[in-house]
Amino acid sequence: MDNKSGIRKFSANYVVLAITLVVGVIAFIAAIAVGNAQKPATVQVLVATRDLNVGDVISTGDVATTTVYKDAAASYYITADQQDTIVGGWVAIPILQGQPITRQSVIAEAGVGERLSASLAKYGKDYRLFTIPLDAQNIVSPGVAAFMPGDLIGVTMTVSQRPQEPATPTPTPALSLAGVVTPTPASQQNLTISDALSRIYPPFAADLFPEGLRVVAVYGKASGVQAVPTTASGSSSLYSPSASTLNQPNYLIVLVPQSKVEELSLALMGSDKVYISMMAIGSNTPTTSFSYWDLEDLLKQERSQVLGGNH
Repeated sequence: MDNKSGIRKFSANYVVLAITLVVGVIAFIAAIAVGNAQKPATVQVLVATRDLNVGDVISTGDVATTTVYKDAAASYYITADQQDTIVGGWVAIPILQGQPITRQSVIAEAGVGERLSASLAKYGKDYRLFTIPLDAQNIVSPGVAAFMPGDLIGVTMTVSQRPQEPATPTPTPALSLAGVVTPTPASQQNLTISDALSRIYPPFAADLFPEGLRVVAVYGKASGVQAVPTTASGSSSLYSPSASTLNQPNYLIVLVPQSKVEELSLALMGSDKVYISMMAIGSNTPTTSFSYWDLEDLLKQERSQVLGGNH
């Protein structure tokens, strides 16, 4: 009986030890799970592998990845899966080696939501973002509400009279021995030349961008309506336009070839009227422009056709 009792006691102790061990393992695993559940989430972001200065073009070797906690600040960083979108972009704010790269610090596709200039990343140095003020007195355009980013627009300038060249000073007439001015009669040839020269400065119109300009951003649109509280509880059944849009300038940001920025600037300043039109598709063929004399010749041709060519 003593041997059997000892065996039972040993078996009971073994069972208790085994149960204790299992419970301990379960508790340890549970503690690890709880600890992992309480640990903040992480995200892979891009960091600079060297000091990057303003204007540097980002290459593949300039960036690496690191792990950071996924907190509120992490949303400003460029994630590892967006590495291809910043290669070839430019540095807009100095970045130190090992520093996470923020969306505001680069001009690249990954920064489109943060920097308007990021749209230039895909076009390179040959393009510029240019502002066209729709409120200018000499601009004729659809209302700002008609435009959306991505639209293609045309710019046509008209000039009522081109500036005249400086007049040649009239020489002092020679006096005869009697002190009488001797007039010089104008020859018919001089009159013909003068008439021809007067046709050099007619009113004209020119389509500056037959290929069209791409609208990148639109400013001045109404931001919608806002609720105006009508009761003490704050509930409202009355809506009115937001006051923040009142007297707000209306203008377009367009993508312009670098070589034509000065041309467009001068046209906006010196034209009597600048017409902004909507386009479906552009043309690579430049226009010949159209002058008053072209219009007159066209009218003469049409009149001749109607009257039988005898008038």
